[in-house]
Amino acid sequence: MLKEILLPIVILLFSSFVTANNRKASIQEDKIQMHIYVGGKPLMAYIEAEIEVLDSLGIEAIVFYGDCAGTYDYKREEFKEKNIGAIEKLTTIYGSNWKEELDKAIRAKMKN
Repeated sequence: MLKEILLPIVILLFSSFVTANNRKASIQEDKIQMHIYVGGKPLMAYIEAEIEVLDSLGIEAIVFYGDCAGTYDYKREEFKEKNIGAIEKLTTIYGSNWKEELDKAIRAKMKN
């Protein structure tokens, strides 16, 4: 009798878990990711503001910090390629001047 009661509950909980994980994976696949290369001696207030603004828009900022010697400067080209899809999505969502608006929002965030 206990087995007859518990089995449907276990099946229901497992199917709920699988559905929730599938939904979470779908959301993560749809999230825009922006790859950012930071080299040299950056203005960290700008980088921090950029990450915060992107996050507020639901955009995941993936930041790679290089060094002052330019050892990782090849990442700039790599990230340009990785950002092509993100740029297309942002242009579709926010229009062709999305970059200017993003820069304004970042500068405003830095003033706060």
